Amino acid sequence: MNNGQVIQMYNEDEMHKAFASRYYRKTIGNALAQAYKGIPWRVDVSMDGGIATISSPLIDPKHRWGMVVHLSNDRSTLVRKVQHLGGELLERFNVNRTTGMADHLNRKISGEALGLAKGEQ
Repeated sequence: MNNGQVIQMYNEDEMHKAFASRYYRKTIGNALAQAYKGIPWRVDVSMDGGIATISSPLIDPKHRWGMVVHLSNDRSTLVRKVQHLGGELLERFNVNRTTGMADHLNRKISGEALGLAKGEQ
């Protein structure tokens, strides 16, 4: 009896990818949270592709728009790249880096910023 707990089985390769993915999500998420306090972030990692995608619901609640970073084994290089790309993403959509205020963005009823697909913001 497992008391409602989910038991997931992995082979050794899948387990390695799961641990590596968690490490990168945590490292990237912490780097963004440290640099841009109070701004929510989403980090998706593809170990097969060797990339991570960062996005923020302040810009696009559906997380279709973001920045892609190539994963690096050097933590300090990765943190620097992620913080730079996070700042660039906020700047492109006129989101204040310290307050996270994005009220001045014109939005569709779905919450997506107008002109997002054309890069007009």
